Amino acid sequence: MELPSALQAVRQRLSAYSDGESRFVRLLLQANQHGLEALDKACTLSLAHGGCNDTVILDILNPTPKEFQDECQRLHLTSPPDDDCHGYNRSYLSKTAILGGTAYVL
Repeated sequence: MELPSALQAVRQRLSAYSDGESRFVRLLLQANQHGLEALDKACTLSLAHGGCNDTVILDILNPTPKEFQDECQRLHLTSPPDDDCHGYNRSYLSKTAILGGTAYVL
């Protein structure tokens, strides 16, 4: 049995990862739950959007529940923070902060 073309393309893209075979097997196991046709459609959609990896495809097959999406929409800020943090920086950081081996003067 030959894999659908979208699955073959996903397998080829996942082979670039060191654990690409494991990622592909993780996707193939989803065919038990969702069916090969749904998996193929998810792979096609992922390839069309350019975000081809196992996580993206699993998100397409197992979308976030509607209740969680509604909760996230209710939690949006009505006005984003606009405070200036320079006062904090002057008070609590030294004149030179060492970040990742590079010195930045504040």
